[in-house]
Amino acid sequence: MSEALGIGKAVNKAHRKSKSGAKANKKANKDGKVERYNPKAFSVANVVRTKRNLQRNLDKSQQKEYVPQINKAIEITAPPPTMVVVMGPPKSGKTTLIRSLIKCLTNRSIQEVKGPITITANKKKRLTFFECPNNDTCAMIDLAKIADLVLLMVDGSFGFEMETFEFLNILQVHGFPKVMGILTHLDKFSNESTLKKMRKRLKARFWTEIYDGAKMFYLSGIVRSKREDGRDSQAKYPKGEIRNMCLHISRMKFRPLVWRNTHPYVVVDRFEDITNSVLIEDNSKCDRSITFYGYVRGSNLKESMKVHLIGAGDYDMSDISALSDPCPLPQTSNERFDEKNKKIIKRTTLKNKETAVYAPMADIGSVRIDQDAVYIDIGNQPLYTKKHLLEGGNEKENDDYGSDSYEGEGVGLLRDLQDIKQGFDSKLKLSEIKIFDKGKSVKGEDVVTTNESSNVSSEREGSNSSDDSNSYVESDEDNSKTNEPRKNDTKWKESMAEKAALRFLERTRQNVDLMELVYGKENNVESGDESESGEESFLRLKTDHKKSKRVEDNSSNNDISKKTEILKTWDDGKIESIRNKFVTGNWGKESGMTGESIDAKTEGDDVFDGISYGPNGEVLSDSEGETKHLDYDKLRERNAIEKAKVMSERVDDQDPHSSGKDGEENKEEGVDEEAMAFMKEAKKMVEQQSSINKDEFSKEGEVIRAKLEGFKQGVYVRVRIDGVSAEFIENFDLEKPIIMGGLPNHELTKGIIRARVKRHRWHDKILKSSDPLIFSIGWRRFQSIPVYSMEEESKNKHRFLKYTPEHMHCECMFFGPISPTGTGLLAIQNLNESGRKFRISLTGTVLELDANISIVKKLRLLGYPYKIHRKTAFIKGMFSSDLEVAKFEGASIKTVSGIRGQIKKAAGAETNASGGNMKGGGGRFRATFEDKILMSDIAFCNLWAPVEVKRFYNPVTSLLDGSNWQGMKNTATLRIEKKIPVPLKKDSLYKPIVRTTKKHKPMLLPKHIQEALPYASKLKHKQKKNSYLKERAVISEPSERKKSSLMNALSLIRKEKVAVRKASVKRRREEKAKKMAREKDAFKDIVAAEKKRKYRNMGQRQEKAAKEAKLASVS
Repeated sequence: MSEALGIGKAVNKAHRKSKSGAKANKKANKDGKVERYNPKAFSVANVVRTKRNLQRNLDKSQQKEYVPQINKAIEITAPPPTMVVVMGPPKSGKTTLIRSLIKCLTNRSIQEVKGPITITANKKKRLTFFECPNNDTCAMIDLAKIADLVLLMVDGSFGFEMETFEFLNILQVHGFPKVMGILTHLDKFSNESTLKKMRKRLKARFWTEIYDGAKMFYLSGIVRSKREDGRDSQAKYPKGEIRNMCLHISRMKFRPLVWRNTHPYVVVDRFEDITNSVLIEDNSKCDRSITFYGYVRGSNLKESMKVHLIGAGDYDMSDISALSDPCPLPQTSNERFDEKNKKIIKRTTLKNKETAVYAPMADIGSVRIDQDAVYIDIGNQPLYTKKHLLEGGNEKENDDYGSDSYEGEGVGLLRDLQDIKQGFDSKLKLSEIKIFDKGKSVKGEDVVTTNESSNVSSEREGSNSSDDSNSYVESDEDNSKTNEPRKNDTKWKESMAEKAALRFLERTRQNVDLMELVYGKENNVESGDESESGEESFLRLKTDHKKSKRVEDNSSNNDISKKTEILKTWDDGKIESIRNKFVTGNWGKESGMTGESIDAKTEGDDVFDGISYGPNGEVLSDSEGETKHLDYDKLRERNAIEKAKVMSERVDDQDPHSSGKDGEENKEEGVDEEAMAFMKEAKKMVEQQSSINKDEFSKEGEVIRAKLEGFKQGVYVRVRIDGVSAEFIENFDLEKPIIMGGLPNHELTKGIIRARVKRHRWHDKILKSSDPLIFSIGWRRFQSIPVYSMEEESKNKHRFLKYTPEHMHCECMFFGPISPTGTGLLAIQNLNESGRKFRISLTGTVLELDANISIVKKLRLLGYPYKIHRKTAFIKGMFSSDLEVAKFEGASIKTVSGIRGQIKKAAGAETNASGGNMKGGGGRFRATFEDKILMSDIAFCNLWAPVEVKRFYNPVTSLLDGSNWQGMKNTATLRIEKKIPVPLKKDSLYKPIVRTTKKHKPMLLPKHIQEALPYASKLKHKQKKNSYLKERAVISEPSERKKSSLMNALSLIRKEKVAVRKASVKRRREEKAKKMAREKDAFKDIVAAEKKRKYRNMGQRQEKAAKEAKLASVS
């Protein structure tokens, strides 16, 4: 209707932009940029806040800068097992936790937890568990130096104990590895709210000691399951909680610590005494030759390096050699091809056969392989022969060993060897092996080795390599036995012949020329000469010439002659097409590329990196799961993209400032570009040096490389040390760790060490200079005598301190082996103290090696004037001879009143009236002062006397002496033990200070001055106190004398009466008190019963009143 009436919406005219003119030209010149005409709009609003933000951003960027350390475990294929130390107070569940973890990871039960226990956790990680002994300070310090992960056990029902805090402080000094807290005994809490509060409180305290967010596990209780025989099994923690803990441990990553990354060390798994028995029979205390076995950890261990056996001393290695790994990582492939989905699947879990446990000190892994023989440890079981072999009868009826007690693995192995009915060579002849999937199985009788000189190459490397190869075979058999749980069966003997044949083929295959195996030998194909073909083949069937001729006539056999006839029928094009399928062929023929262009294009890149292949060699697609052939160009593009992604991720991990959001934030925050460039350059230098070392040593053989570079970490070595004390064998304890640490050349010398230390705030007493302390620096533990000092920057002196300051750092100098600067140290007064007080006395850091700094202490010499002539005075008592005065000529002195002076010259002895020297006249001198001094003044001279650091070094030989090691004791300890009183010195006693008031002479004024003074200031003549009236004598009359004598007699009689009266009153009171005491004793029971009745009635009335009040309040 509105349209019909002509009424519509108002149509606005569109704005027409100007295309020419001043305004259009102005907009065109801007190029889309908006000009800002207000300069104040973008200025700093708050100068102080902006300055703080800039400083904060610079501090944050400075904290991010670091020079990365090379983790040497990455450079090797098989790193050493991760050392997991389980520490906690007594009865906190350490042994139960280790058993539970091993049961979860390997499905194997352990009877005794002693020494290091090594297991395989997953495909790429092994773990070594060690239980820290209770209240053993030396073991706590040693394990803190080698631990990669610490499982800190805390009794939840009790809380943190003293040993826990001590171990945490030891960890802080020696690198502070990763710590994981575990709360146990939580089943003792019946109330859920109390348990929750306790967990919260302990977690907060744990985070205070470690860091906020430290991982903590809670174990609810222990579980006991029933065995088949009805007895209870070992106590273990719940499976779910232990499984979560195992997953967390297996996924943890550890950063390299500075000390361990620069020093090699070996945690000894086992040792053997190889001393000649004749020498031991002649002298049981003779020095021993001992072989130690363990994994090399830290840096490379060189043959010429000296080692420190912690708790025993420094030794030279007589021999070191590499052995086969007793607990190797699984060598099977982690990948398998799924034919159904056409994908390659990676398996991350271990099979039961791949799990391994190696704990020789805990009677696990009883088969030990040495260079000379194979040893089987039977423990304390002298009888290992089966009963049916001794007594006769049925084997099943008589042989019931192991039903009552655990006898160990070694005894079981020897008993299983008694069941062998057939020799190994006969079993090998009857065994069969299939080399290829679709090929025929070959019997042992038909196999003969033609390469009789296959060991020539190994003999060139030395006899050790052949021994090592044999030991590898024996160790594999040993591991196959130890990896499976033992149930008195003979599963380890299954398919023994097949395993032996496979290992035999692997050994012989190492010396085979693969080129000739793949492509064949032309002379062999044409002539078929067995002598020439047998030199390089690794096995062949036993056939003679006649039989081989018959086989050639038979068309069913695919021999070499038949294949050559087929090859003759092929044309050259077909042969060339097949030739290009191999590595030596021309790959660029189909794509139109030459070999040179391919080499130029593929230089520095891995063409086949990141590609999955099928069973026939085709490239698999990741998205579709189907097989397809890719061009060479597409293949190159795909590899380049994947490689760029990997490199970008690697760069982002190493340098967070380089790109991305971090780079933009740093740009906004104003990070110093020069500092960033310097850090990048430092990282590049570290990477370049590592790559140069790797390329240089890769050209050498393993034997030469081990001599030059040393044995890498992860290698299982055998170290022989001669000259070890016999007490090492006698006092050996399975619970204590044996650690062999490598010593660089600069750590073999001894000198004065200067360190910055601080007394621990929980130590109950302050420390005194010259009191012996037990220091722990690096690998060593030793006793020395420290001297404390404080550096005065203004005077550039180190001032002697008799005692350590409160809540402050000070410097400490002592004599001992030189350690690198920055090494942490701690000190303990006594190793045998436990539970009474906090044992860690002080902690600190090494500042300087072989320090030549002199420590001085203040010395004050006192003297007394005996002659004064205006500003010159003669002083005595400060020196004892004129020679001492001559040394101090020109020294400044000072009086107590503050008058300064100077020593001039010796005055010699004072002469008497007759002209002779007076007694004790030496050491007198003449001195001048700023003003005239008094005879009552005391002159003193401040001096600095040097303090010498005593060169005392006493190593702590805890492995030789056991717990009976005793070091030097301080004077206070000796006085307490011997009950000797402290000597009393009169000069050291505190005396009351008595200050006598000095009487000054009256001031004499001249008469003319006195007359001019006002009356108030004039001297008054005061009357004397003792006047004539008081001092005069009085003579009485005779009558007065009679009266006074009578009054004296009366007063004397009165005093006597009063005394008699007081004595009678006192006697009556004593008699009355005795009478009352007798009555009280007679009525004591009656009064007690009456009081009891009275108080009982009173309590009943109060209880009744309380009930009535409660009812009244309820109503």
